Amino acid sequence: MSWHSASDVVMTMATVGSAEVPGLAVRLGRRLLVHSMHKGCRTDPAGRIREVAEAKLTDPNLTPAEAVWPRRRLAGGRE
Repeated sequence: MSWHSASDVVMTMATVGSAEVPGLAVRLGRRLLVHSMHKGCRTDPAGRIREVAEAKLTDPNLTPAEAVWPRRRLAGGRE
């Protein structure tokens, strides 16, 4: 996958960021992955985060725990 596209990066950030992951070490690793993808993107994905977070929240299979990441993004928060 090309990490040069802001759309690819934001969708992956939303998917990985909202996943229910047990264990502190795994959550920290996820945070590092999401952060490095964001930094490595040629085009700043920030402008697409709201759009993707809103779309993610319409997923009927999204659990309450998985909804935390997109809700934080919509509130202006960060990982």
